[in-house]
Amino acid sequence: GYRRKLARCHGYLGDAQLTLGDDTAAERTYLEAKQIRQAVMTQTGDIKDVCMHARDFGNLATLAEHRGDWTAAEVN
Repeated sequence: GYRRKLARCHGYLGDAQLTLGDDTAAERTYLEAKQIRQAVMTQTGDIKDVCMHARDFGNLATLAEHRGDWTAAEVN
């Protein structure tokens, strides 16, 4: 539904922000996507939502890698 699409848009926006070099905005946007997806996943229990929530950790790991923070990249 709406919240799934909202989280997806946040993920894409974070990708664009990271590409443009705005790490701070990308982190904020990725964390918003993560929060939305976690709520959706908790509510539905749908495997698709679980998989999409896993993407949030990948996004945060990519951000950490971009920053050269290998410890955070590994944790995410």
